[in-house]
Amino acid sequence: MVRLDLSPSYETPHRMGKLSHRNITTLPPELLDHILEFLEPTTLYPYLTICHTLRPHFIRFLYRYPTVSSPSGMWAFARGLSANASSVRSLRLKGNARYSSTAPTTWILAVPLTLGPFIPSLPALALENVDGTPLTPSFLRDLSGAWPDLARLSVRNTRFLDGADACALVHAFPRLVGLELAHVRWPHAPPALGRWVGGAHPPPPPEQREPARGLATRVLPLRRLAVEGLMDEEFADVLRWADRFGSVREARFWRLSWTQAGVAAEFLKRLAARGQSLDCLELCPDASDPIVYYRIKALYPALAAQRRLRRLELQMSVDEKIMRWVPLVLESARRLPLTHVALEFTFDLWSAKQLSEPWREVAQWVNTSWTETLRQVTLTHHPVGNLVGLEDERVVRTLEVWFDSVRRDGKLDIQIGERYAD
Repeated sequence: MVRLDLSPSYETPHRMGKLSHRNITTLPPELLDHILEFLEPTTLYPYLTICHTLRPHFIRFLYRYPTVSSPSGMWAFARGLSANASSVRSLRLKGNARYSSTAPTTWILAVPLTLGPFIPSLPALALENVDGTPLTPSFLRDLSGAWPDLARLSVRNTRFLDGADACALVHAFPRLVGLELAHVRWPHAPPALGRWVGGAHPPPPPEQREPARGLATRVLPLRRLAVEGLMDEEFADVLRWADRFGSVREARFWRLSWTQAGVAAEFLKRLAARGQSLDCLELCPDASDPIVYYRIKALYPALAAQRRLRRLELQMSVDEKIMRWVPLVLESARRLPLTHVALEFTFDLWSAKQLSEPWREVAQWVNTSWTETLRQVTLTHHPVGNLVGLEDERVVRTLEVWFDSVRRDGKLDIQIGERYAD
């Protein structure tokens, strides 16, 4: 049985007479739910067999972010939904359980009619490892009918049969405000391209157009766009498509090639030309060659034009040559009203021993800029393996010295992130 000491810290044993321990099961349900919010599913599993009183609470929280990866799993999940449907916050459909598998994943076509009646108001949906599956007009209509209020869609590690399938999937949700596309592929035949971006090629006549594909004419209230690991042509497709709405205020460009940097710069320029601006930008170029990093220079003036940018997040390598783009980005943003700057990196022994020139410039920009608007600086170090001589405490001490000005102002937040394998 899990027990929790709830006695006030200011009451001494002398004043209380005898310390009392209240059982966690006596907590109000709303307080217990708040505590469980901070626990991972792997933490909850053991308690299913330990505490039978709290078992319904634990089961309900295990249904928050379920993953379905097979037809049998879909039916088993459906059977348990009757009492826990309201707990589901995001549904993850993993077409193939293994990323390396290329087996067709046609079983997902039955998901809307199988799970839709049990989860009438699904906030978020994630598709992963979907391959060799034509998104039929009936499936798209069922998907749109099952979850018309879906707000967030994530598609990862998926190969569409054509660009029209990808476009129609996104437009199946008329209230979509957040879209993530990561490592997604589709062929680039001219008809598919034209139907994705809406104008590169003439659309087919109305009598030849499939009914579900007409969903692509919807104007979506898209606010957040996250793109990672796309090919250059697909990246250009997506940004031309998103530019039609003019509503994107948060952008995440991860693993960005220098060609894609130019496309992203044009996207930001068009946004500024309409008197609009991003509120948040997350940026991570994808290159190991230092020369490539200089080729993203088209982004610098486009970034400076985002007059209402509040949050800037950069993921970077700490290599002295490769990270030279980081101080250039910070310099471009020097006149913007930033309230939050976030940097992600992996320290090595050499970087921890001395302050390189790019690091010195980064620290200078962060310590001396945005003095009136800046509220928080987040530095996240992702350790690699068990590197001897570079303990987490040493990383924290080093960063506190380098960013002393924001530390003294109470703005510095140093985090130790996910530990990468060697």
